[in-house]
Amino acid sequence: MSAAENLTTVAHLIDQWEPTGKMRTISIITLCRSALESASRAVWVLCEPDRDERRSRALRITREEVQRHKKYVTEQVNRLDKAAANSASAPMAFETPAYVIELKTQKRNAESVMQTLIDSGVKGALTMEQTIDAAAEWIDANRLVKSGRPMANLTREKYSIASGIAHGSTWPTRYLLGATDLTSVVADLLYASLTTTEAAITLWETHASVDPRVGRKCPQHLRQAARQLHPRYASASS
Repeated sequence: MSAAENLTTVAHLIDQWEPTGKMRTISIITLCRSALESASRAVWVLCEPDRDERRSRALRITREEVQRHKKYVTEQVNRLDKAAANSASAPMAFETPAYVIELKTQKRNAESVMQTLIDSGVKGALTMEQTIDAAAEWIDANRLVKSGRPMANLTREKYSIASGIAHGSTWPTRYLLGATDLTSVVADLLYASLTTTEAAITLWETHASVDPRVGRKCPQHLRQAARQLHPRYASASS
């Protein structure tokens, strides 16, 4: 959903190129990067035929998300505790006693869930770069788009450039020396993010269908790919 929403915004921005003359290339590159991240994670979780492994990957991502939530609520609780000890620091309007209690409850819950995951032997998730590599390799191996370009090297290279641009770094500018270079980066990123999002949608539709008759809301070309993949992921009981 996140990837599709970002690409929808990209489409609106590209539609404005001709009437406005404003390319908004930095925004497009950043949106494509975000779409590529979300879609790659979905592909990584859903592409494994073994159900236990899919569940394991979902738990690994859950562990990472719980860790990030725990960090957030811990920082907020520490900040509010310091503010309460400092008479000169007034809380914001929404930081009521009930709000503080809720934050501390969330902190305890996050710590408890995190410990349960650790005790259960759940490993951490892949890095985003590893996730993108794994998704690109799966797409190349399965050739969902028959005429598609190889993804592995293209995706990783353009993701690195896009990350530098998104973070405001200067090193990517050497790869954007002219309008042609910039347009090529945008085109390659759009191709990579769209192809990966289509793979994620195809896998989701495959798993969401109880039989090969994939729902009609799925685009036709992706529906056909989902039908072909369905036997690989269908449970033995079905």
